[in-house]
Amino acid sequence: MIIRILIVIVAIAAIVGGYIVVRDMIETKKEQEYMRFAGVISEVSLAAELYRENPDSFPVVRDSILGSYGLTMDNIRTFQDKMKSDKREWPKIWECIDQITDSLVAEHLNSMRDTVDSTADSLRKPE
Repeated sequence: MIIRILIVIVAIAAIVGGYIVVRDMIETKKEQEYMRFAGVISEVSLAAELYRENPDSFPVVRDSILGSYGLTMDNIRTFQDKMKSDKREWPKIWECIDQITDSLVAEHLNSMRDTVDSTADSLRKPE
């Protein structure tokens, strides 16, 4: 009798443990997908802003960004359609986009600052 109870307890523990592992794997995969698309959205948004004065170059830059992530516009549209139906996930995606965009903008501003500093140094007269 005790052996049966132990077997049932072990079986229940294995089922619960398996459920937790599978659930975590699904969440991790979903989070990776969100980060991937958030990266694309962030980079393309920043590129759109940087190339607004040169709209002919933007599609080339956009396609280059998509290619670096191994995506196409059809993948983006499919993801967008999937997200339209699951509004509970929107905050997670926008949080990812916000974090990535903030880091990209900070990186871009730092590179602009470095460029200005090096230009100012090259214009200085030797003493």
